[in-house]
Order: sequence, then C-alpha cells, then structure tokens
Amino acid sequence: MNQNYAPNNKFLWDSWFIKEEDTYHVFYLQANKTQDSELRHNNNVSIGHAISKDLINWEELPVALEPGVLDEDWDNLSLWTGCVYKKDNLYYMFYTGRSKNEHEMWIQKIGLATSQDLINWTKYEHNPLLEAKEYYYIDNEKNTLGKIGAFRDPDIFYDKTYQKYFMLISARENSIDLENKTREYNGCIALL
Repeated sequence: MNQNYAPNNKFLWDSWFIKEEDTYHVFYLQANKTQDSELRHNNNVSIGHAISKDLINWEELPVALEPGVLDEDWDNLSLWTGCVYKKDNLYYMFYTGRSKNEHEMWIQKIGLATSQDLINWTKYEHNPLLEAKEYYYIDNEKNTLGKIGAFRDPDIFYDKTYQKYFMLISARENSIDLENKTREYNGCIALL
C-alpha cells in the first residue's frame, strides 16, 4: 500500500473517482517521466487505475486503458480525461482520445469503453462517439490568444427531472463574430 499515491516512475494528473461498495477506484492520466513535464500530453498517455479503502493507502492496479496501436485507431496518440458511470451492473468509461494522424491539429474526440468489474475494459467498436461540430465548436484552430481548440474531458450525469442522461464536455465555442473571429475568450461547457 502507498500513501501519497503516484504510479511508479510516471507522471500522474487529471483523476476521476467512483466508489463501489467499500472501495474507492481512482482513474487518472499517466505518462512516462520526461525531462519536461509539459511534454507528457503527447507521451503515450494511458489511463491508470488504483484502489483504496480509506483514500490514504492506495494499491496500483493494471492500466485501465491504453492508446490504440493501429495507424487507423482514432485514439492512437494519447488518452485524456474522462469519467466512469455505472448502470445496470455495467461500468461505462467515457474518455478523450487523440490520433497521431491529427496530432498537429490537436483534434480531440470522445470515446467509450465498458467493463463488468472496473478492471478489464473493452473499447466500443464504433468509437469515437462524439466529435466537435464546427458550427458550434472549434477543435483544430487557435483563438486570438493562441489557445488550441478543445472538445474533451467528458462527464456524464442522469437528470431525474428530464429522465435523461447528459454529458458535459470542455469545449471552445465558435466565434460569435464569424466574419472577423475577434473573440478572445471562447471556452465553454458543451451540454449534450
């Protein structure tokens, strides 16, 4: 058991939790350590997994999800932040993925993996589930402050009033002034 948990010889950032009975599961982004910690975003980022009974002592488990290995895989560069949700004895992990083919454009898409035990995950065969629609969001250009587009970090919740599931996604809205593209601050939360 480890106090002040961190995976062995890896950077750890962006974590999300789910509690199952008396055990807390933390999922997090991890990458091999490099000289420059800012390079971690493109360093074969995978989703790590650890468990705890008390949120102090942690046990590292096998990697939950890794980037795709084929050239045509939509998530073959790195995986980014997501969430885990349980419904009808099945766990759903929604996560962000990036492709080597779109690396320079920083395009981000949302995918899904499922598990029956929170340990063994299977990626959905029709991934990606969601990608930015240009009319509403930018994902492959920079705003006037030089910030890249975004369509990442999904979080899902059930709304009892509407009896529907909704997803929140960190995004950048397309400029209100479509002709001049003068808007500097365009960060938003997409509600799907």
